[in-house]
Amino acid sequence: MKYVPDLIPEQARVLPDYFKSQPVLAKAKSKFYNVLLWILGVYFYCLALACLLQPLLLLLFAAIGTLLLPPGQRYLERRLRLRFTPWAKTIVCLLLLFCALPLLKKHLADDVLPTDKPQALSAAGTQPTQPEKPQPIQPAKPGHADKQDSLQYYIRRSNELSKQHKTAAAIKLLEQAAPFAENAAAQSLLQKELTGLRTRHAGALVQSGQYKAALPLISQLLDADPDNKQLLVQRAMCYSKTGKIEEAVNELKPLLQSGNEDAEKLHNKINPVRKRVVGYETLCCDGSTSNARGRGACSHHGGVCDWNQPIYEEYRKYE
Repeated sequence: MKYVPDLIPEQARVLPDYFKSQPVLAKAKSKFYNVLLWILGVYFYCLALACLLQPLLLLLFAAIGTLLLPPGQRYLERRLRLRFTPWAKTIVCLLLLFCALPLLKKHLADDVLPTDKPQALSAAGTQPTQPEKPQPIQPAKPGHADKQDSLQYYIRRSNELSKQHKTAAAIKLLEQAAPFAENAAAQSLLQKELTGLRTRHAGALVQSGQYKAALPLISQLLDADPDNKQLLVQRAMCYSKTGKIEEAVNELKPLLQSGNEDAEKLHNKINPVRKRVVGYETLCCDGSTSNARGRGACSHHGGVCDWNQPIYEEYRKYE
């Protein structure tokens, strides 16, 4: 039903002022409140500009700043056709801020590089009170710490980075420990740790689909350990994913002869068994076959059911 205004003449109306809507009086806001909103809004816009390389943080902080600024609030109310009460605006801003804090914490953690040195461990376990500019770890000077302790420190730090899925940084860090490996035992330990980190890094590259980047690293590892079956399968997979199917098959052949299950699965996937017709034969009705083509064929086997039964041969594209 549609409302028709002025349907009743003015002089015939009963209680003419009864149905008039009273104007909604908005509660006047203090000047301090408006100034506070402007300060907070500008502050969150500055945070948004500081996170230009993080699109999600940029959007969250910009949304909070827009909602806090009075012109932004009026724009949102006009576009969304609603009214933000102080409580509603506070709740929305807090929700957006709670969503932004974990992302901001992760962003700040990613920007901090490992900068603690071996001599920092001897300072009674205390941490520096002021943040230092990230710098690559340099070999400790003679006399500051024993070389064996320094080597163990580098190994321990690289393992911590590896557990945080920062294998590339762990490899670079451990490579800096070469000056501390002064004897054959220390050099063997360092090489063993480096090989393990590089193997894990290569596996992570393969799992993430970075096959071209993983190929040279796997080849370098196989030069030192040519019989490593896991690395051979990973290199064959990299070959297959980069379009080198024949190289992948050749890589898998020695593993197939030894009965490696992973190699067999990959080989059947990249070089499956195919069938082709190599000839025809006569199929008798009892299921037997015959090479006879003329009259009397399959006379003792129930007659002929198919004169041209195809003969298939299984083969692989890459033998």
